[in-house]
Amino acid sequence: MLNNYFPEEHKHLWTEYGTLPAFSPEEQMFSARDEKFTVETDSTLDDFLGYISSWSAFIKLRDIEGEAAASRFISESKQKLTDVMGIPDERVVLRRRYKYFLRMWRNPAA
Repeated sequence: MLNNYFPEEHKHLWTEYGTLPAFSPEEQMFSARDEKFTVETDSTLDDFLGYISSWSAFIKLRDIEGEAAASRFISESKQKLTDVMGIPDERVVLRRRYKYFLRMWRNPAA
């Protein structure tokens, strides 16, 4: 699992910046959570694993644990994904969805 290799600050992305404190007590946070913007793209399983290998956490795993551990992670991930999806052919087209969100703060006194 890559969770141990993400920097501590990455938790803000997982919570859609909902855990960030305001810069001052007067500030108000606005969120576009209900109106998430989603982008869909098609790719192969190898494309998806290539995307994962570009993540900073994967790079940190490779730097700390070595190339063999990184290759093993990709190989095991590929096997788990093909098992879960029930597809023996890794060339099948996958639909990936990326959700974007918007958070803004404003100072009502300004």
